[in-house]
This record gives sequence, C-alpha cells and structure tokens, in this order.
Amino acid sequence: MRPPHQPHAIIRRVTAARIPLILFVVVLGASAFFFGGSGFNQNASFDQSRAIADHHTLAIDRYLGNTFDISTGPGGHFYPNKPPGVSLLAAIPYAILAPVERAGGGDPDHLPLLTANLWLVTILICGTSLAAIAVMLFHWGTSHGASARRAVIVALIVCLATPLWAYSTMLFLHLPSAAFLLGGWILLFRQHPRPLAAGVLLGLAGLTNYLCIPAAVICVLASIRSSPKIIAGGAPFAILLALYHRAAFGALMTTPVATENPAFRRPDLALGILARPSLEALWGITFSPYRGLFFIAPVLLIALIGLARMRRFDLWAIVALFIGFNICFNGWHGGYAIGPRYLLPAVPLLGLALYEVPRRLDKVLAVAAALSFALNLSATAVDPQPPDSVRNPLFDYAVPLLIHGEVPERHPIPGWLRQLYTGHVAVNRVAADEALPFMKHAPGSPASEWASFNLGETLAPQGSLWSLIPLLLWLAGGLMVLLRVRPAPADTP
Repeated sequence: MRPPHQPHAIIRRVTAARIPLILFVVVLGASAFFFGGSGFNQNASFDQSRAIADHHTLAIDRYLGNTFDISTGPGGHFYPNKPPGVSLLAAIPYAILAPVERAGGGDPDHLPLLTANLWLVTILICGTSLAAIAVMLFHWGTSHGASARRAVIVALIVCLATPLWAYSTMLFLHLPSAAFLLGGWILLFRQHPRPLAAGVLLGLAGLTNYLCIPAAVICVLASIRSSPKIIAGGAPFAILLALYHRAAFGALMTTPVATENPAFRRPDLALGILARPSLEALWGITFSPYRGLFFIAPVLLIALIGLARMRRFDLWAIVALFIGFNICFNGWHGGYAIGPRYLLPAVPLLGLALYEVPRRLDKVLAVAAALSFALNLSATAVDPQPPDSVRNPLFDYAVPLLIHGEVPERHPIPGWLRQLYTGHVAVNRVAADEALPFMKHAPGSPASEWASFNLGETLAPQGSLWSLIPLLLWLAGGLMVLLRVRPAPADTP
C-alpha cells in the first residue's frame, strides 16, 4: 500500500519539473514585450535572410539603402560584414512568414510588415536564446547543489539584470552565440558530458560569432580527451562557414572583415581592425559610464568573486579572450550600443559563477541585482541603441527619458537627439527600411514613431510610461509562481 505522503511527493515532483518551462516562458515574454528597433547590424543580417528566402542568393545588393554594415565580394556584390549564422537561422522562420503574407495580399518588403517580421524573427532567434540561457543556468545550478529557488534567482539575474536583456530585443549575433557557447560549455563539463552534442553547439557558436571560434578551442583544450568527438560535432559548421566564405568572398578563409566597409577599417592595423591594447578601451568596457559592463550591471562584480572561487582556467581564459579582443579592437565601443556588446557571449559564463558566491553575501547580491535590473530595464525600455555621441547613455539619456519623456537641457547630448528622440519608452526612430533615422520617414510619421515599440503601447498611449505596467505585472506574476513552486525533497541541497 502506498504511504499517505507519497501522492503529495509525486505532485511536488511534477510541479518542480515545470520550473524550466515556466522560467523559459517568463523570460521569453520579457524579451518579446520589446522591439528595440532597427539599425545597421540587425538590418544587414535580416537583409541576407530575406535575400536567401526570397531570391536564393547570399548577396544583399537589393537592400543597401538600410545598412552600412557591408562587405564587398567578387563581382561587386555586397554581403553583411559579419558571419552568416544569424542570417541563416533567421531565414528559416522568414521563409515561412513571407509566403503566407504574400498569399494574404501583404507585402513583407514594406512597412509595417517588414517591421513586424523583423520583430517576430528577433523573438524566435534572440528572445528564445535569452530564455534558453535562463533554463541552462537553472539546470546547471540545480545539478550542482543549488536549490531550485536559488537557481531561478540566478537565472533571472543573468537574463534581466545584464545587457543580455536589451540585446535580446534586436537581431544581433550576441544572444544566439552566447546561448550556443554556454550550452556547449555546459555539455562538456556537466556530470555526464556529451562532447559530440557540445561540439555541435560550439560549431553553431562559431558560425554565428567569429570570436566564439577561439573560445571553442579553449573548451577543446580543457577537455582534451573528448576532443575528437567535440571536433566531429563542430566540423560540419566549420565546413559550412568555409563554404560561405568561398561563395561570398572567393576563398575559404576570406572573412567579411577583410573586405568590409572602409569606414570601419584602418590600413595600419592588423586585419584592418586590431591595434595595441588600449587602457581607454579597458576602462571603457569595464567601469566607465560609456560602455562599462560593471557600470550597467554591477551585480556581475559579485560574480567575479564566484569566478575566483571556481578556479577554472577555461572560464577565465574565455572571459580574458573576449576582453582582450575588445581592448584591441578599433571599434571597441560598438557604435550605437548599450554596454560592451562584444563581451556579451561571456556574460552567461560569468553567471555560472554566481552559484559560487558565499551565502553571507546574499544581501549584497540582492541589492546589486535590484540596481542592475533597474538600469537594464531603463536601457531596454527606452533605447538599447543610444547614439555613440552620448557619453553616459544611462544617466544622460535613458533614465531622463524614462522619467521625463525628454532629456532636460542640463544633460550633455546632441541637440538633434534632444529634439527628435522624445517619449518615455521606445524612442529609437530608425525604421526597418532605412539606415539612419528620418532618411525615408519624417519625424512624427507612423513609420518613425513605431520604428521601435513595446506591447504595452497597444493599450496605453504611445510612448507612455504606463505602457510598462503589463511587463511589470508579467514579471511579478512569473516570479511569484516560480518562487512558490517547491522542488521535491531530493532536489534540495
């Protein structure tokens, strides 16, 4: 006869098993609520997805009016100046959406469908990447002795209290590559490694982000006994990347960096982009108000304590790799960007270190997490692509706009920005069919005003602070459910 407490234990086990799904949905909803808008980077990748699906070509010659992130291939054809991973992934959902829209009488090449498609593809590629990162962090924590409650909190901190959130709302390569790199690392170093599957994810990371290729090499060196399987898993993607280089740029090893827009290159630099390490860049990407990771996400400072306690050469080496590249890169600031976007693939790996932070620092962690969440909510809600001329994007731009709906005169930002970028939320005015704001659409036009948005603006007045209420209710409700779900006794430390 079954003991009287056993049914209750079974219910608790089933309930606990739902935490990853609930966590995925909550984080995905927080990402999908926003569309950060268009710009050089996301337009270039999406242009190639459209070219692949609609015209069966890799070249983006038809779409040059909406991006300057280009490289030149043989025959004078143009391609995005970035690896093809995001374009190839985004081409899959777009190839389904566009024919359906055309069959219904719509035109996916023109607004507003163009904007809607870019937003939907961003959710499917970048939003799901953020949600997957949350689930992977949760599983890592619970499999290494953390309670389900603590694992939920760590996952939410990494996803919603760092710039990962802002970049999940735009079609940049950083979120997918971060998810693939984290997944590959976890599959290699979990209790029961799966090196072949890890190789697949690391291969996808390299196909999406060139800087993840040396990061994958570090993973291989740290797991040398499994290297044949890792290499076997990643090999198809290495071959695909080489074939892409040959098709687009004429040689297996010729990357788009070698032929990109001359405005982004200098002939006196290695590969046209790499100089000696810069202290200015090091300060800029770490603590400066301009692009400092620890300025916009001070909670990650505490993660460094955990990283030191982990004593893992591979994690330190990967973080150092991303920092080292960024401080040598001539475009280290990332242009129109929030935070140090080239460091983002290393952020989830830093998140793993939060599990190693001593429990006596929990109150400090909570305060830092709350501050980091507020800062990243401001950046995500207002404009995740502040112009590079704004030296303090948070406190001279995002926070004043969020509170006042305009930037007061006392804040040192360009006059045109003060006049044309107004509203409490979603102020990016670059439409999906233009490279720069107002090239095709006048200030105040529907195309300009809806170039970026949040879903709350369909209920509250456009640009209103009230539009964030549905998001806050969503997060509060999700957190309440996640923290009230109790794991089975065997799952608690």
